Amino acid sequence: MWYSKNFLLKSTCILSLITLFPLTGIVQAQGDTLETPGYRNLDLRWHLEGSLIIGVGLKNHVIGKTNQNDDIKMSGGGGFGGNLMLGYSLSPAWDLGAEVSIQNSSLQPKVENASGSFLRTAISAKIKYRFPVSSTGSINIGGGAGYYMPNEFDIDASSVSGGAHNIYGYDNAVGFQLLGEYEGFFTSSFGWILGLKYYNVTYDLNSAKSNGIDVPLNQLPSDIKNELNKLDGSSVDLVLSLTYYF
Repeated sequence: MWYSKNFLLKSTCILSLITLFPLTGIVQAQGDTLETPGYRNLDLRWHLEGSLIIGVGLKNHVIGKTNQNDDIKMSGGGGFGGNLMLGYSLSPAWDLGAEVSIQNSSLQPKVENASGSFLRTAISAKIKYRFPVSSTGSINIGGGAGYYMPNEFDIDASSVSGGAHNIYGYDNAVGFQLLGEYEGFFTSSFGWILGLKYYNVTYDLNSAKSNGIDVPLNQLPSDIKNELNKLDGSSVDLVLSLTYYF
C-alpha cells in the first residue's frame, strides 16, 4: 500500500508526541484528577463518538502482477473507513462502549485494467481506562472484542487478457482489539481523540465464483487455496475521533 511502509512509524511518532506533551505537565499538576475544573462535566456519562479510520493490513495477499512484474496485492485488513460508538462512563476512569464500524480495502497499487475491494462491517464492545495527564486530557488504554461481517473479496481482472472476475465469500468471524489513545477536550461536552487500534481476526473461505460460475472449493488452484483459504483480516489503524458527552 502507498502508505504501508512508513505509516506505522509516522503514526506512532505523532501519537507519542501528542501524548508526551501533556505528560510533561504532570509534576506541575499533581493535584489534577478527572474532577479538575475545566475537564469534561462528570455528570455527562453518555457519549457519542464518530471516527475516521486509515489502517494497514498486517498481511497482503498477492493476486496478480503488473506489466513491470510487481506484485498486485490486497489485504483482508486495513484500508479506509469509519465508525460510530455509543459509550457510557462507569466512573471517571472506566468507560464502556459499543460501536459499529465499516472499512474497505482495495488493490495496491491501483491499476487501470483491474479493480478489487474487500468491505467489512463489525459490531464491537470495548472497555477502556483513563489516565488523566492534565486538566483537559487523558491517555486511554483498553481493548475489546468484535463480530466481523465480511463482504465478498472481489477481484475483477476481466479486462486483462486471460483474466477473470473472481469473487470469494467468507464466514463471519470473531476477533479481538487493543487500543491506545489521547483524549482531549474543547469544552466540558465536546472532545477529540487521536489513537491507534490493533485488531486481530481471520476469515474462513466458504465460496468462490469465477465469471459468475460457482467453483467448488476443492477445485481451486493450490496457490489460491494457500493465499486466500484463511484470510488474515488483522490491521493497525490510525483513528481520529470527535466526541460529544451528554
